[in-house]
Amino acid sequence: MQKNAVLDFEKLQIFLYLTKNPSKINSMLSLAGKKIASISSQYTYTIESLSTNVDMLFDRSKLKTLLRELAARGLLACEFDSKDGTLKYLLSNNGELFFQSIYDKKSIIENECEDTLNSITQNYFHASMLPWK
Repeated sequence: MQKNAVLDFEKLQIFLYLTKNPSKINSMLSLAGKKIASISSQYTYTIESLSTNVDMLFDRSKLKTLLRELAARGLLACEFDSKDGTLKYLLSNNGELFFQSIYDKKSIIENECEDTLNSITQNYFHASMLPWK
């Protein structure tokens, strides 16, 4: 199945902001008319998450560095959208394999131990990515 790149720089910057500020996610989902995500309060009620600092949305250097790193490791693919003149991003095949390996490891761990689900949901990456999977 051919996947189309739909994420431009601005969408990625907003996504990065929301993953760093999970207390804002449900407000954005509500504005978009989407279903509210169940996010643990341990991630949403931190001083950093509750702050109204939006500087990250205007600092392009962090995301540029992240995109360069992903591309250098072969995890990112880009397409130029001639219709609106923007560069769109998506995971490369290697990127998809890497992302899937994270969830495969999660499944292996869950099978080994009863309490693993609790420890996995405490892992910020898994907890923040579950609503997007």
